[in-house]
Amino acid sequence: MKKHILCINADLQSTNLGCAALGLSFVQVLREIAKKENFHIEMSILGYGKGKEYEDEYISIHETVYFDLKNIKVWKFLKDNIAKADLIVDFTGGDSFTDIYGMRRFYRESIVKKLAIQSKAYFVLGPQTIGPFNNSVTKKIAGNLLLKSDYVFTRDEVSNNYARNLGCDSILTTDVAFILQPTTSNYEYLNESTKIKIGINVSGLMMNGGYNCNNQFGLKMDYKKFIDTLVSECLKANYEVHLVPHVLPLHSPAEDDYKALEQIHNVYPQTVLAPRFSSPKEAKEYIGYMNFFVGSRMHATIGSFSMGVPTIPVAYSPKFSRLFSSVGYNRVIDGKVTNEVDAVSTILDSIAQREDIKKEIQVSLNVIKSRNKDFVEKIRDILNNSAR
Repeated sequence: MKKHILCINADLQSTNLGCAALGLSFVQVLREIAKKENFHIEMSILGYGKGKEYEDEYISIHETVYFDLKNIKVWKFLKDNIAKADLIVDFTGGDSFTDIYGMRRFYRESIVKKLAIQSKAYFVLGPQTIGPFNNSVTKKIAGNLLLKSDYVFTRDEVSNNYARNLGCDSILTTDVAFILQPTTSNYEYLNESTKIKIGINVSGLMMNGGYNCNNQFGLKMDYKKFIDTLVSECLKANYEVHLVPHVLPLHSPAEDDYKALEQIHNVYPQTVLAPRFSSPKEAKEYIGYMNFFVGSRMHATIGSFSMGVPTIPVAYSPKFSRLFSSVGYNRVIDGKVTNEVDAVSTILDSIAQREDIKKEIQVSLNVIKSRNKDFVEKIRDILNNSAR
């Protein structure tokens, strides 16, 4: 039996490895379902990554289109794929169903959701953060879209409560990227070092003050000073510091983690600059060799956390604390309320407590496993009953 799925905003080859992690993880979910239910799934993707054809006995991916609504070919792609889809799943990049990234992005995302809702296919919002919405107009539009979706999966309790308060029967899961399987055998050499390895993921976007270069996210901490002090203190403690990128857009230097990390590495050449990873699976393997990890890209910290590495996320958005607190983990540093001095002090103390933190993470991973199982089962049910 064939099923056609249109996947929106969860790429396979995005230079934002978090978005790619969503897409690759969803493919894992679909393959598991197809294998068990004897489906063959054909999937098309609308997103921001490169095109990639893929086919095995369970799943085929033949068409990936760049999300540019100014391109008439995108509208034809949407018309054709919405018409034949059994299921449309929109992940909104995991965190973009909000207005904090600007009105243009919000409206672009909303237009496609509205088109999908008007189709005969089941329309599902995949596990994601919902909100915040700081504008009354965007809040009203978002509310209508939630109510008209067939299923809404949220990845944190705040998002779930928000959706339910609007009358939406949303389902609490967690981020699907937690289940992503890493590559193997690329970075075994990292085990040769006997030093304690501290992975530090720096957000190029935060280093540059956001898209408007003027502290767009309202941070209390001086982020550049925070990173400089953290690297310096870790080196003084004789830790082996690894600088780890997770968003790598060559076309957008302001967002490029690797470019920011190169500058830090030039100041501190004794650090280890990780590669420009080709996939989130590769990044996850590398991160898995760390003894401790600090990250400002949420999916970088999802990668470390799911590998059991003691992790401290450093947040610019409520999505971090929402996600981790919903699985019982409360060690997120909020850059909007914590200054750089206190943040560095907390991290250094946490490195000393890393064995205790490992135990906390294992408890949370049990919650994550259960919630992701719920998501897989619900998608299976939808596909088994996709005929309207």
